[in-house]
Amino acid sequence: MKDYSTTYLNELGKPISKMEYENAKNYYIQFWDKELLRVEEYYENNIITYIGYYLDDDEQTSAYLNLKNVKAVTIYRNPVFRFHYKQFHVEIYVNGELKNKRLQVFTKNHCTVYDKSFDVLTGNVNYFEKSCYNEELNITYEFEYDEKGLFKRLTIYDPENIVDTEEHTIYPQTIGVGKNDYNFDWKDFEYFQNEEPILPERSYCW
Repeated sequence: MKDYSTTYLNELGKPISKMEYENAKNYYIQFWDKELLRVEEYYENNIITYIGYYLDDDEQTSAYLNLKNVKAVTIYRNPVFRFHYKQFHVEIYVNGELKNKRLQVFTKNHCTVYDKSFDVLTGNVNYFEKSCYNEELNITYEFEYDEKGLFKRLTIYDPENIVDTEEHTIYPQTIGVGKNDYNFDWKDFEYFQNEEPILPERSYCW
């Protein structure tokens, strides 16, 4: 492997120090070529169980499926960049067999903001969502859409109980200040209002 820089993440995908990594059992190691992520490995009980490769167009998928005798291998291709967002066509292999195709968009920290999964045989959409993580509040927003790409519902994951409520799901009719306990509306969340666009046109809540 060429001279890549290395970062470490805990099992939730949050950055950790090298000392924390050395004492962890479950963690990610990422290898970067300047600002481009090239390889990502996940270890469970200090055993590698997943590896992701970010390949150039001229690199053959088959050459990477059995490099480290890992059952789960993900191939990322055809990158498109806008601001600090990265779009990839994704292929997921298990034991060398293609199991899933996806279209995904990530932030510069490799958090997923757009995730569409396709059936390998039919090309039909299995599921689709957009998501947003607010690090300052430790809140995750997950947006779901119907078959026409229109907003269906929002689920808010709020482990710190920033808002004291039992209602964490918001529907189209309850969007707006005063209509839900989070006073959530589309201001500063325009990207999530519908399935399109794929790539954000500006920075949002990360």
